[in-house]
Amino acid sequence: MSWAKVQRRIAQLIQSDNFYTEQEQDNFDNIDPIAIREALAERGIVGGRIVDAEANRNSPFVRQVMADVEQIAAQEAQAAHMDSPDRFSIRLHPQRGRHYRHLGLGP
Repeated sequence: MSWAKVQRRIAQLIQSDNFYTEQEQDNFDNIDPIAIREALAERGIVGGRIVDAEANRNSPFVRQVMADVEQIAAQEAQAAHMDSPDRFSIRLHPQRGRHYRHLGLGP
């Protein structure tokens, strides 16, 4: 999965208020933006861009985020497939319209 997809998914979770736990939200006052920038830089991310791909790939945090996003994306794709109207649709016979006489379902 691309980093752009990961970023979009994280942004969606934040916007829908599903990214942080209640405890994390309560701790927002304790956030140190300088420490966050330094931690991201150690993981190869500066100014919102990957500047050190190797450091980024080797970061356990980034690997976990990528794995979590891939798992969530797969679950959402599966759920979308299960909810798809095409999954349960029946093709209508062109000459019979909505009636299925040959199955004993029509007039």
